[in-house]
Amino acid sequence: MKKALTKQQEEVLLAELIERTGSRPGLPEFVDCLLMLLEDIPGFEGVDEAEVADLVVRLSETYRDQQRK
Repeated sequence: MKKALTKQQEEVLLAELIERTGSRPGLPEFVDCLLMLLEDIPGFEGVDEAEVADLVVRLSETYRDQQRK
C-alpha cells in the first residue's frame, strides 16, 4: 500500500464491509469485497496479499474495539 488508512477510514471501510457482506462473512467473500472497496480509495489500488493480510488484521482489531464499546 502506498499509505496507511486512518482510523476513521478503517471504521468507514469496516462499516461498508459489514453492510455488504454481513457481520460474519466467509474469508474469501470478505477479502474480495475488501479489495473492491480499496480500489475506490486513492493510493490503495493494486495492493498485494501481504498488505491485504495486514489490513484484515487491523480491521479485525477495529471491529473488536467497536464491540467492546
